[in-house]
Amino acid sequence: MSGQRDVEVAGTAREPDLRNQERSRLPILLYHKVDRRFECGGTWVTPRQFERHVRFLKENGYSFVTLEKVVSEALLPTRSVAITFDDGYLALKDFAFPVLRDYDVPASVFIVTEFVGKENLWDVNVGWRRFEHLAWRDIETAAASGTRFYSHSATHRDLTRLGTSELRSELVGSRETIERSLSQPVPYLSYPFGIYNALVARVARESGYEAAFTLFKRRGENVDALYCIERAAVYRIDTLGSLVRKLEGGPLAGVERLKSRAINWCARGTPVAKGLLRQPRRRSAAGCPERS
Repeated sequence: MSGQRDVEVAGTAREPDLRNQERSRLPILLYHKVDRRFECGGTWVTPRQFERHVRFLKENGYSFVTLEKVVSEALLPTRSVAITFDDGYLALKDFAFPVLRDYDVPASVFIVTEFVGKENLWDVNVGWRRFEHLAWRDIETAAASGTRFYSHSATHRDLTRLGTSELRSELVGSRETIERSLSQPVPYLSYPFGIYNALVARVARESGYEAAFTLFKRRGENVDALYCIERAAVYRIDTLGSLVRKLEGGPLAGVERLKSRAINWCARGTPVAKGLLRQPRRRSAAGCPERS
């Protein structure tokens, strides 16, 4: 035995070596939409629900930390939690950012740079409801108040379907766009739909990202732990009890993972569905002669 003592990181025994830590169990919460508008996909919470989550965590002794602290610190206080958002929807400005400010909670937002200030046309949008993304002026205002912004790619495509050159352009372009707009480094990436493989992780590292975040690690993929950091997604159907199970584990933690996997599996079908929806238009365009 080496005699090296284990240390307690977020309530679980860990080796103090930063590179060898099993980061997937660190409590990082992932939200998407915080909005009053109903959305069939389920990847949203109401403003009241979000405020209850933050207040509950504050009142029950959780320490809110930044992603930088999660990635760089070998030791974290027990009951640490980081708040993250994917996609960067406009409603965050009215319904999430004020709550975070009132409770003095740091947060990180992963934005889709080609859709900043635009509707989420990258999504299938069940029920034909469109949602706008934050504009650059909104992002700049929030960043000036301490919210951190990172990359969720340029166009929110399944990165595993891209060739190496296109993949590198997608990741480098997004990072450089944010750095140029906010005059700050962008060390982190969130994989669209949580989908990645060894090639995507390698290109992410080569593209200048220091860490990348997903929902579930892929088995059989030889990927550096820093490039497949898991987060616990929070959905409309989640209660305060399920929030605790996501953060602290326990006998029913597996139920939460199964629930998240089911919802994420549906979301992963978005690139396929978008492709199928485009095909009829392509066939029509190819098969119909031009009209004079």
